[in-house]
Amino acid sequence: MNTVVEIRRCPRCSARLSRSNPDRLCGPCRRAVGPDDRRAARLATLAPLPAPETTTEEAGPDLGGILRKFRAETRLTQQDLSDLLGLSQPYISLLERGKRTIRDVTQLRRIARLLGLPETAVGLLPLAA
Repeated sequence: MNTVVEIRRCPRCSARLSRSNPDRLCGPCRRAVGPDDRRAARLATLAPLPAPETTTEEAGPDLGGILRKFRAETRLTQQDLSDLLGLSQPYISLLERGKRTIRDVTQLRRIARLLGLPETAVGLLPLAA
């Protein structure tokens, strides 16, 4: 009565997978590859992001408040927003709580573009013509 147990291995690094791991990849490889297909599919449905009702008067130039309000309006998790912006989830949390700020103009412009917000909403002055 010898039962043959198939040992599953991660195709990326050949690490042995736990029986409780439903994924094909091990944890470190999953994090290195990026979001899983379900999260990527959910973010793909947001491709043309709806313009939320956020204005600078409502949220002010406080980036954390803007991100929190945007997530509430679009029903995104911090992880979804971090995948969308290319930042880590803990960093999104720190931004929302006001523990970190972003002062880099290029990064603020990128965030405004990705969220479909005017640059003035994230505290930037309009470009001079």
